Amino acid sequence: MKLYKFIAVVAFAGLVLTSCGEEFLTAHTTHQGAAGAEATENAILSYLTATYQPLLMDSYANYNYNHILLLSDLRSDDIYKGGGDAGDQSWMYHMSLFQIPASESPTGIWSLYYTAIARANNTLMAIDNAVGFDSDAAKRKLAGYKAEALFLRAYYLHHLWKLYGNIPFFTEPLEDPFMSPQKTADQIYNDIMADIAEAERAAAEAGDEFPMYTNGTMKQARANLAALYMLKARVVMYQNDQSKYGEVASNMAAIISSGRYGLIAFDALWTGADENDFTPESIFESNQISDGKRDWGSAWTGCGTNLPAYISPNELSDPVFCGGWGFGPVRQATWDMYEPGDVRREASINKFADGTYGPRFQNTGLFQKKYAARTALRSPIGTVDLN
Repeated sequence: MKLYKFIAVVAFAGLVLTSCGEEFLTAHTTHQGAAGAEATENAILSYLTATYQPLLMDSYANYNYNHILLLSDLRSDDIYKGGGDAGDQSWMYHMSLFQIPASESPTGIWSLYYTAIARANNTLMAIDNAVGFDSDAAKRKLAGYKAEALFLRAYYLHHLWKLYGNIPFFTEPLEDPFMSPQKTADQIYNDIMADIAEAERAAAEAGDEFPMYTNGTMKQARANLAALYMLKARVVMYQNDQSKYGEVASNMAAIISSGRYGLIAFDALWTGADENDFTPESIFESNQISDGKRDWGSAWTGCGTNLPAYISPNELSDPVFCGGWGFGPVRQATWDMYEPGDVRREASINKFADGTYGPRFQNTGLFQKKYAARTALRSPIGTVDLN
């Protein structure tokens, strides 16, 4: 698959955490939490929570339909752009053809992920100035927080790297006018791997405070050692850095031998019930449950996602699945590459009969199943398509 590259500089101000349902984009400088100020555990957790929050925001970031899963698939041979016509979200059509002009670049995910990186930087600065972590147990906890923050910074950066190639990256507060030099894609790869390596060192110090598996109320929505190893594998494979293959294979073996993860039967997947969240297959998963507050005029308000409605067929008549906007139809070639009887095909792709939905642009009758809109999971309140 081609790596789409795009040259840009960032003019960026760090953003402050607000709760889900309040204004997200209240602007502050990247000096939020002044460098050198003492930080208690509560302050560090506030910064860390703020760093996780962008995981919930990418589907309608800055009024752009920028869901990272959709953008990633769009640049593959798996799906078409779809929607109303070629001009409906034309930037997506151009992106799918690797011909997107700079003027149509998806700005939402750019702003969101650089916000997330600034928040990770603030978290790491607070950790460097932590107070009240004097006991060995407290030091292990602090090391766990550091591993989480480094993982998240590397996670957000790797998505920007894959989307844009040459990008800015900063680890210190930016001075006015908040500009950062652009780095090459290979330099960014080294930065990601440096964060991952430092996170691994912090994880070794943290022990059980940054475990292979997170259970209880944290579940897989909080980063753990397995998530760090999987991110490392993804980045190394994307870069085709064969010098790291042996190391990554050893990491994968550690995940498998932990006994914490495994496959579940395909017919138990995507049934339309929320018990399919956080299964043994899931290593890092964010909970997109809706509070019904996200609306057309408030992109940064509320919790929830528009992805299910976005990729579901228009005017669908079905007892389990509900209709949407018809974006991201699956290509016929994707369906055909499975052998007949391969159960993974029906677990991954919905095939709806003619007359059960309204065909739209690039229609194939095939639609993504995993994140499809389901009647049982729609928000009972608010703007349903965004929630």
